[in-house]
Amino acid sequence: PGEVSPRVQPDGRASVDLAREKIQLAIAGGTPVFEWMHQHSSGRLVPCEVRLVRLPDEGRVLLRGSVTDNTERKRREKVQRATFEIAESVHKADDLDSLYERIHGIIRGLMSAENFYIALFDAKTEMVSFPYFVDEFGGRPNPFKVSTGLTGYVLRTGQPLLMNSAMAALKRVENGVVTFEG
Repeated sequence: PGEVSPRVQPDGRASVDLAREKIQLAIAGGTPVFEWMHQHSSGRLVPCEVRLVRLPDEGRVLLRGSVTDNTERKRREKVQRATFEIAESVHKADDLDSLYERIHGIIRGLMSAENFYIALFDAKTEMVSFPYFVDEFGGRPNPFKVSTGLTGYVLRTGQPLLMNSAMAALKRVENGVVTFEG
């Protein structure tokens, strides 16, 4: 376990000590099932569930270990928890500004979100406005027509958009509105 685990597990205990404890439980006839953080050869940490069981054999101690990658389950749990926290925040917020700040904080718990905004679309005027806008490099844009900008693109198509460096090179800024050519 020491070769495929970080030095310390999330509970603060040394991986080698915790592994030894779980192995001893299995040798004694127990069937420990526990969460474990493995370290991929790339260095990325992988949350797993480990099950140990002692196999019957005379004269030798044999253990079988089953390791299940829990990355996707953990991700779903975080999203579910964040969704619940946002719903709870709606009931606890004193005003919209504090609600928006709380939502931003919750999203930061899921991903890097130093730059974050909430956009509102008015179907009658076809305008997009930003009641909440945090950007480390600029200020809040003025409302604009849905026919321009990335937010407008997402609203018009109903599709998510992953921005990459090639797309960033296509941007054009006029009157504080960013549009993308191509």
